Amino acid sequence: MISRLHVVTDDRILGEPAFTSAAGAVLTSGLGRVTFHLRGPRTCGRRLWALGMELQSIARDRDVPIIVNDRVDLALALPASGVQLGVRSLPAPNARRILGREALIGCSVHNSGEARTVARGRGQAVGAPDFLLAGALFPTPSHPNHVPAGVKMIRAIRSILPKIPLLGIGGVTLARVPEIVEAGAHGIAVIRAVWNAPDPAEAVRLFLDRLESCGLTESVEDADGE
Repeated sequence: MISRLHVVTDDRILGEPAFTSAAGAVLTSGLGRVTFHLRGPRTCGRRLWALGMELQSIARDRDVPIIVNDRVDLALALPASGVQLGVRSLPAPNARRILGREALIGCSVHNSGEARTVARGRGQAVGAPDFLLAGALFPTPSHPNHVPAGVKMIRAIRSILPKIPLLGIGGVTLARVPEIVEAGAHGIAVIRAVWNAPDPAEAVRLFLDRLESCGLTESVEDADGE
């Protein structure tokens, strides 16, 4: 099941003293409607594993999948629900062989060329990702040197991959959700719009409400039933 809302961390967020309690509140507010991405490119593996183990017990009781970004080894060790792969990560077919057919495999794409590469891999069932994160759509501190593509990226990738669940990421705010959905996105992925909010759990509820107001109410299986 691919959630409409994915909440992603970064190294700064993981280093906050109150991270665990804030993350617990986010997991609780999601109630099965959110996927949680444990992402920390510069955070050591031992720290990520410890945080993942702590969050797993909360997430499991609330039916919230935890995805580990890039680190297939950690996804296997926890074990997590799956992995989010970038352009420098292990290829999706290899990750699928390691984690198994039931694992959620996401891939990040930044342009139409990368989407075409994914499309070629869709012919191999073992290598097919379950969903894509597409961005950065708007200006974001996560990618300060990246020229934002806008929602036209969603439309372009949707024309190449019309069925795979596609989530917009990068500078996503509540106000921008309708145009992202209108462009053909399955949902959204957010970092600062949740973690920088005075109440991250309330921010999650607001994003879920906004998605619902756009007609997106439930998580769904990916369109090819994988």
